[in-house]
Amino acid sequence: MVKELNNSAFCINLKHREDRWKLFSEEMNKFPDNFNIVRFEAIYDPIEPRMGCAKSHIRLIEIAKNKCMSAILILEDDVVFIEKPYAKIQAVLSNLPNNWDILQLGVYETPIGEKIKENIYQIYYAQCTHCILYNHSVYDKIIAYDGKPLGIDDYISYLAATGKINLYHLHPPIAFQRKGFSNIKNVEFDWNNNNHHLNKDYKYYRAVFESIKEKNLEKISRNIEEIRDNYLREQSRIMLHKLSYNNP
Repeated sequence: MVKELNNSAFCINLKHREDRWKLFSEEMNKFPDNFNIVRFEAIYDPIEPRMGCAKSHIRLIEIAKNKCMSAILILEDDVVFIEKPYAKIQAVLSNLPNNWDILQLGVYETPIGEKIKENIYQIYYAQCTHCILYNHSVYDKIIAYDGKPLGIDDYISYLAATGKINLYHLHPPIAFQRKGFSNIKNVEFDWNNNNHHLNKDYKYYRAVFESIKEKNLEKISRNIEEIRDNYLREQSRIMLHKLSYNNP
């Protein structure tokens, strides 16, 4: 069991997004001097940006597996931390249940979940992967991502909702996403605005995952019909297809 964080993390950054790296560099100052954050050049997919993001996470997890790392902390370049995040991460590690696979250190549009221990909640759905800790126990399941155009957060949520992994999050969170242009959504987006334009769609999207957990295909279909956003509707249909054919 991971009791202490290795003094390193990886930050995914598109080569042409120097603006984001400059802002992220300021966040690095919130960590101890001996904590090493490695810049990882994101895999760029201009046709399916969500696939590029997913492949970047998967590549880093492959590296962690090959190096026999007990866990890997992956950051995205739009992350914003509270003060002294390292101490908070170390504290929560010593309190994690033995069966944890993934710990989200900041999420959005996510039900608070079932309280397991102080500040630790189990969930079956979470949006965003700007600060996420993968345990070695989940490496192979993430690497098995089948190439369907699912966002990495949606793939993780699908695994959790179908009972294949144990997903937890820290509440209150220590990491947030900076407002800015999203290469995945192709719009200026602010997750911290509770009245963002996708608010209603995410209500039904959460319901899709609740229905996946219940294995209620009819209910999934009804919720999909309520979603207006093309991206979220397509993601939902991919997962419905996977569930219908009992795919991993």
